[in-house]
Amino acid sequence: MSEPYQRRPKTWLVALAIVMLAAVTFWSYRAMLAKRALADRAVSTTERCAVLAAEMPALSDAAREKGYVHAEALWLPQKLMEDAGQRASLAPKKVQTTRDQATRRVADTVYLEQDLTVQLGDLTMPEVIRFLLEVDSADSKFVIKRLELDKSDQRGQEDASERWTPRNLTLSYYIISRNSTSSK
Repeated sequence: MSEPYQRRPKTWLVALAIVMLAAVTFWSYRAMLAKRALADRAVSTTERCAVLAAEMPALSDAAREKGYVHAEALWLPQKLMEDAGQRASLAPKKVQTTRDQATRRVADTVYLEQDLTVQLGDLTMPEVIRFLLEVDSADSKFVIKRLELDKSDQRGQEDASERWTPRNLTLSYYIISRNSTSSK
């Protein structure tokens, strides 16, 4: 009678060991599947990074063509202002530009914001509006930040009542910095 009783605890121990082995195997298999999913995601992310890295030179060239240029190309905004003045049919000497203060970094990006002050002579209101529309055209990438107009005080001219002097016209544009402040 003692022999079957002694076999039963060994059977239970073997059964318990098998159940625990199955539980550990199931847990290990789930962990392996999770790691495999992470590895697959890492591979697809790496492939996407390689595609984006290959596109970078073309995107950089396109950015330069659209007016987002490196900081060394400071002549471009002045040229764009002169072109806007010509398209608005203003006399060439009526458009003069000066860059304001140092550039400001836009958040933690490679973009820098630069202000540009434009001085214009006495203009009629339609001339002011035509110039601003040309400056704000889709391909110039300028943002009009500030505009103050003074009524011209030239008496004796028949159109003096329509003359305005843009006292403060400040535009903003973005450039790409070669050096980023990001330390990531």
